Amino acid sequence: MYHQPQKNLQFIKEYQFAYIPVCLQQQVVKNAVVCVMIEIVLHTIKQQEANEPLYNFLQQTIEFADAATPTQIANLPIAFCLQWSTLLGFEITSIYSEDDCIFDLVDGSFTSKTPNHIYYVEGELAKIIFTIIELDNFNQLEDIKLNKMLRKQLLEVMVLFLRLHVEHFGNLKSIDILTTILA
Repeated sequence: MYHQPQKNLQFIKEYQFAYIPVCLQQQVVKNAVVCVMIEIVLHTIKQQEANEPLYNFLQQTIEFADAATPTQIANLPIAFCLQWSTLLGFEITSIYSEDDCIFDLVDGSFTSKTPNHIYYVEGELAKIIFTIIELDNFNQLEDIKLNKMLRKQLLEVMVLFLRLHVEHFGNLKSIDILTTILA
C-alpha cells in the first residue's frame, strides 16, 4: 500500500484474499450476521494501527460463519459481541451463580445486588450470557437453544454493553435488517 500521510486518499498496490467464503454471499441469514459483526467492528475500532489478534479473530469468525449450522449462526452475533468486548479490553471476569445472578452492564460483572442504574439484566438472560462466556469455542453454540425473542433480547443487551463501553458507538443499522430476516 502506498501510504501518504498528507493525503486523505491512499492507494493499494497489491492485495490477495486471506479467505474466500463459500456460501456467505448465497445465504441471506449468514450474510446478515456477518454484516452485523462488520458494523460492530466499524463502530468499535478507532485506531489505524495493525492489530494481529483482532484480525485473526475476525478472520476465524468469518470462516466459522461460512460453515456454521443454522443454530450456530443464529447465536453467533451474541457470542461475537462477548468475545469482541474481551479483545477490546472490557472482559467479564466474574462468575454467575445463584447469589450473583444479576449482570451489571456498566461494571461488566455478575453481582447479587441490584445496581443503582437501569443497565442490568437478571434471571435467564444473565444465566445465558454466562453460559456463552464459558464456551470454549463457537462450535459449542450449537448446544445453546434459544427462541427468537430471547436471542433478540440478548443481542440488544450485548449491543448495549458495547455501547456503554465504547465512546461514540452510535446506532447499528444492520441489527434491524437481521431482526427482519430472522423474524
